[in-house]
Amino acid sequence: MRLRLRFDSFSLRQETRDARTHLQEEGIEVMYCDASHRAAFAELAETHFDSWWYLLFRPNLASPRPRPVLIAATRDSVAGFIGFADVNENGSADFVLGVSPDYRRRGIAGVLVNVWASEVKAKGAVESQIDTGVNNPAQQIYFGAGYEKLGQFPVHMTKTLG
Repeated sequence: MRLRLRFDSFSLRQETRDARTHLQEEGIEVMYCDASHRAAFAELAETHFDSWWYLLFRPNLASPRPRPVLIAATRDSVAGFIGFADVNENGSADFVLGVSPDYRRRGIAGVLVNVWASEVKAKGAVESQIDTGVNNPAQQIYFGAGYEKLGQFPVHMTKTLG
């Protein structure tokens, strides 16, 4: 299904602020990834999100001016990430989101999506469109951030044999 968020109607809700405070109390901070986090980010991404790591994030981090990535980090590990926290020339913003299986069901993904939206809105984003599976439980996070459903696209592939 395709979802859209219009940033003119987005605001960081108190629920997200409270969830972020709760994560901080657990020792999990949401911040921009910098050189001190790269090894821990690489470990998470290579272990659980290897296609995104090799296609998007590793080349990005190797560039002289890497695009910004938000992370949820403990003192010695990266629990989750969302990137990229920048705006395309047409005013759109998009992201790839991942949370370590060891840290799921704690509200990290919801905080990351909402903080990301707040950051890209401040940088001038107009809208974001994403695609997600109709049975993906993460869609609750997206709807909670203000995304609306644009449509649902059936994916049914067939091949005639013989």
